[in-house]
Amino acid sequence: MRRRTHLPEHCASRDPQVVRLGPAFALSLVLSSVEPALRSAAELGAWQIISPVNVAGKVVEVQGLHEVQDTVRTSP
Repeated sequence: MRRRTHLPEHCASRDPQVVRLGPAFALSLVLSSVEPALRSAAELGAWQIISPVNVAGKVVEVQGLHEVQDTVRTSP
């Protein structure tokens, strides 16, 4: 029995095994395994800051989030 979803009928009928056999899934696996080595070689951290809009502000480097978790900023 198929579970009820809020997806359109053509999406809800997709079998997860079929999706995993596609070329995009294989490419995703390869990129996921290569990305840490590429980021390390480029001397980048493990995190990326991505925003869909233009932003302004400061990036502050800290050893742990506990250092800034209760900080209130008055400007960006």
